[in-house]
Amino acid sequence: DDVREGIDITNISTIKIPNYEFGSFLGNRIVSMCESKEIDDDNIFDFEPVIENFKTIDIPYDMRSPKITIVGSINVDNIFYLDEFPYEGSTSIATESLLLPGGKGLNQAVGVANLGKDVTLIGKIGKDNEGSYLCKMLNDNGIETHDIIASSKVHTGKAFIAINHAGQSIITVTKGANNSISKNEITNKSKCFENTGVCLLQTEISSEAIYEAARLAKIHNAITILKPATVHEIDDELYRNIDFFIPNRKEALRLSKKETIEEAAEYFISLGLKNVIITLDKDGALLKTKDKHIHFEAQDTKVIDTTGGS
Repeated sequence: DDVREGIDITNISTIKIPNYEFGSFLGNRIVSMCESKEIDDDNIFDFEPVIENFKTIDIPYDMRSPKITIVGSINVDNIFYLDEFPYEGSTSIATESLLLPGGKGLNQAVGVANLGKDVTLIGKIGKDNEGSYLCKMLNDNGIETHDIIASSKVHTGKAFIAINHAGQSIITVTKGANNSISKNEITNKSKCFENTGVCLLQTEISSEAIYEAARLAKIHNAITILKPATVHEIDDELYRNIDFFIPNRKEALRLSKKETIEEAAEYFISLGLKNVIITLDKDGALLKTKDKHIHFEAQDTKVIDTTGGS
């Protein structure tokens, strides 16, 4: 406050910080200590902040409308385009290669951001070149990265994807940091679930992290949506905290251990799930609730490859 003259900030709300008075208080304390005088611990510096104008006062930005919080995997995808897939002992030459961001959590975050919605992404990466690349890409897409955990003890998750001339793919994934997210690390991010309208979850991270994320989301009255993948079993406790469960055909049959899609849908509803949507690729999708059983036809389109379609 000692150099305020000439500073024109009349169009922004401010408070006056008494730097001069605070400096004097500290100076007197130091002099007393140097002179070995007794210091009154009750004598503290205190002041009442006074807002000088209210032109730009508003509720915090992240509290203005419900946001979408995503807890999930973050990968770097290494994509190779081949004429033919290699066989044992052979060498294939890639016609092209690409390095792209991936992982269902990251993909969903970018999709939500592109829809113009506020999004918070919680995940884990390594302190490596791939992690830095992903953070830059997320920032370029308007996604904050301060809730992404970075660790020097693990590597960023990677996927290696080979695609042949017919559009068929073979995918190998090293989960890396994704598989090391702990329950406590999600608990420590509990503030992120405040003002969350929808929480998107997948099963490409550790089970305990998914369970804790679903629990925190429901505490804050968020709608929870779970997309299972690369998982063979889900604990009933998780189902109880899920509002929309969206497996594909193979995932539904594998997790339910049933013979038909209809039986699988009934099984999931019996576990307490309110809404089950089973995606059936070219055959559309099935919606199952306690009172409804509706089949939706697929849109008529030419499909090349459904990998990553979720």
